[in-house]
Amino acid sequence: MMQNITIGINNSLFNAAQNYATQHNTTISQIIQGYLAQLTGVKPSQAEIKTLERFSRCEITRLEAMKTLDIDYSTLLDKLGQRGLSLPSLPPETLQPMVENFVRIMKEAQER
Repeated sequence: MMQNITIGINNSLFNAAQNYATQHNTTISQIIQGYLAQLTGVKPSQAEIKTLERFSRCEITRLEAMKTLDIDYSTLLDKLGQRGLSLPSLPPETLQPMVENFVRIMKEAQER
């Protein structure tokens, strides 16, 4: 369950926070929630742990994990690190064509 709060901040801080949130694909609410969790040492729920594990195993996307946990990407990465989970990596069948394409592009660039 989420609680709603109202805070007052000056316009310039709000505008800067809004710009930061937009640039980082998050919300001011998610930023504040992440900061307060770190500040207070609130431990993650089992559902949060499960979501982090699923993201680490590439079972869900970055955006799905962020939306489920209601956090921004930097907080997601921080939570992975806190749990000792690795960053997701692409499966070989996805990665191999990307590598081949990159090699092809590099060869073409050298030939010019």
